Amino acid sequence: MQTAYKEILEQLSTELPELKWIDLDRGQIDQPNDHYTVAFPAVFISFNDIPWDGIGQKLYAGNCTISFRLAFQSYNDSNNNTPESVREAALLELGIRQKLNAVLEGLTGSNFNELKHANTNQEPRDDGLLVFNESYSCLLMDGSAVSDKKKVDDVGVNVSRV
Repeated sequence: MQTAYKEILEQLSTELPELKWIDLDRGQIDQPNDHYTVAFPAVFISFNDIPWDGIGQKLYAGNCTISFRLAFQSYNDSNNNTPESVREAALLELGIRQKLNAVLEGLTGSNFNELKHANTNQEPRDDGLLVFNESYSCLLMDGSAVSDKKKVDDVGVNVSRV
């Protein structure tokens, strides 16, 4: 997961400069007093419920769901009575959400195959944050039990072919 996280972090940092904070999801926006300050817009990444299957020589493959919580500190009006210029500014969040999905859809890495958009939902919140949960599925490889990187290469498993 560490490799996948680093590669996703790099891609999001490069392709979405609008994001001010990218991190593993540790509940930073759920218990803000217990954590450091977060800059918005922010994305929090989590790797969820991965059932692992041994594929030999201490290598494992798992169908993984990676969740991206896209959070905005938003106090702008977007209702039909709001002047269009104000409403357009308020809808910039939806544009960033679209860009996030454009970057993630089909993204591959050295130990995961292409991300496929699986689900979207908006969190009901009473703290003024606008939070979208975007879930993606992929096949994730884990060779952490292999003691030598060369041994992983010698096995000849390519995540894009699995």
